[in-house]
Amino acid sequence: MSKVRIVGPKECSDNVLNVIQQLECMQIERFEEEIESPEKRYHVTEKEITEKVYLEEFKQKINELFSYLPEVEVRKSYINPVNVLDFLKNLVDKHKEYSRTINEEINNLKQNLSSLEKHRSFLTAFEDIATKDYRLLSSDAVGLILKDKKYLENLNLIVEEITDNAYEVFSRILDDKSIAVIYVFDERFAEPVRKKLSMENVKEYQFPEELESKSFFQKLSYISDKIKNMENEILRKEDELHNFAVRWLPVYQSVLNWINARLNLISAKNIIYETKYCFVIFGWLPSKDLEKLKNAIADYCLEEIDIKELEITQADLNRIPVMLHNSTYFKPFSLFTRFLPLPSYTSFDPTIFIGIFLPVFFGMILGDMGYGIIILIISLAMIFLSKPDTTVSDAGKVFSVCAVYTIIFGFLYGEFFGSFGRHIFGLEPILVDREEEILTTAYLAVSIGVFHVLLGLVLNGISSIRSKNLKSFITSLAMTILIAASVVLLVVLFKWEKGLLSMSLIWIIVGLTFVLVILGGLIAPLEILKSMGNIISYVRIMAIGLASVMLAHVANMLSGKAGNIFLGIFIAVLLHLLNLLLGVFSPTIHSLRLNYVEFFSKFLESEGKGFKPLKK
Repeated sequence: MSKVRIVGPKECSDNVLNVIQQLECMQIERFEEEIESPEKRYHVTEKEITEKVYLEEFKQKINELFSYLPEVEVRKSYINPVNVLDFLKNLVDKHKEYSRTINEEINNLKQNLSSLEKHRSFLTAFEDIATKDYRLLSSDAVGLILKDKKYLENLNLIVEEITDNAYEVFSRILDDKSIAVIYVFDERFAEPVRKKLSMENVKEYQFPEELESKSFFQKLSYISDKIKNMENEILRKEDELHNFAVRWLPVYQSVLNWINARLNLISAKNIIYETKYCFVIFGWLPSKDLEKLKNAIADYCLEEIDIKELEITQADLNRIPVMLHNSTYFKPFSLFTRFLPLPSYTSFDPTIFIGIFLPVFFGMILGDMGYGIIILIISLAMIFLSKPDTTVSDAGKVFSVCAVYTIIFGFLYGEFFGSFGRHIFGLEPILVDREEEILTTAYLAVSIGVFHVLLGLVLNGISSIRSKNLKSFITSLAMTILIAASVVLLVVLFKWEKGLLSMSLIWIIVGLTFVLVILGGLIAPLEILKSMGNIISYVRIMAIGLASVMLAHVANMLSGKAGNIFLGIFIAVLLHLLNLLLGVFSPTIHSLRLNYVEFFSKFLESEGKGFKPLKK
């Protein structure tokens, strides 16, 4: 990132700002220490204040209009926003009221429809009999909802007694497993039946009050028709609003984009400086874009503009904006780092380290060729069946890399669905037999932990050099040497090789501990213990991987003892599928934890400020 100063004649300031805005590559900022008298800040004119108020009011009305419109694909508008600005300003209130009114009508219809929706399942259940013309037989009916079918027999006896067995009963099971019942009988029995059911605490199915005067089947027919009419009316009004949005949204969007660009430009003027004859603009831009900015300003025939790259001072380090840019390989791994705070300018982009270590840890933990092949197939399907640069596509790319490492480590471990590959293909472990050499696997995991934690301390030292923090650099260097010496000492003592080397290491550890106490106070020894605990935490690579190996072994053993080939295959597929599911989630979570907690805590400084260039 480059710190830049642009100086030129006062009357050219608008043109320079326009170029900067077109390129969208420079963040304008105030640097009071670079100006002798802060009174030289640019003062917004009364005309610009009036324009800003006008545009902000217009912008608010457009956003309010957008809130009433449906989402549609916005085609590009070729109308010059400046030419239609005043015209749309006079029209926007009318369009806003029109859209709001239709929206309210749609919402009211939906609310009314929602109140009738509870009758839909009942109506649908008896659609076959609702079409019969019971009115010709002077019939009436009573509808009921029962929680249990056992009550139906008692109700049949009640209705049979009142109607002298002159009734029909229809029952249906609804979606919520309740029982819908209709009793059909002569209308002269309606009142006695309803009265008796009320005495038995059986509630009749309730229809809207405005339908009280209608017979049961008239109610059914009326509600069915009303629901259909409402749905049709909702569709008609939604189509009307959609067509309006298709016609006018591109125009308003074009104007809104212009307004935002103009407001950004007016706001940028508040950050620049000016004297009686010239202007001064300070800011940040990517170093690679410096020549592009110079050439663009020269193309506007502004040769008298002076663009100079300034020296970045110690005071600037905390305010240099951060812009993360990852290569094609690392970009999908931002799926796991985009929710983290931005790193400071002197720190490192965590996405790169996630891209390096997550697949390695994942492969080491799962380490099975069979599982890796299945994950690879699923990952490739996620990539090719989803849209590019989506969460699903990025996840597919990440896990495809993890799957490749899983296959590699599965080959090194000699595992293909556990020991199945050894019996069928004659696979043999090359690196380590995880099922037998548990202690060796633990040593391997701890060794990786030592490397990972020491790398974090080295990176912290590099960050300290970048930020010119000598104390932090010495602390990181001392901690790195101390932990390395402690690990070597443990290896020496473990092999019972006592002597000059072990005593030398002890004195180095004591001396460096004393240095750390001087630099960091009494809390320094706790940091040492914390780092050693971080290293031991890497044993989880061995432990989780061993659990996966054991579950695969159990799956193969039980399938072999099933006594039936089909039952054996079923057991094997079921247990291996369970192991695969655990083998995706558990390695991912613990691999991320090793990076977030044990690794990033050693060097990552999350105090970065995002790069916000002046945009259109």
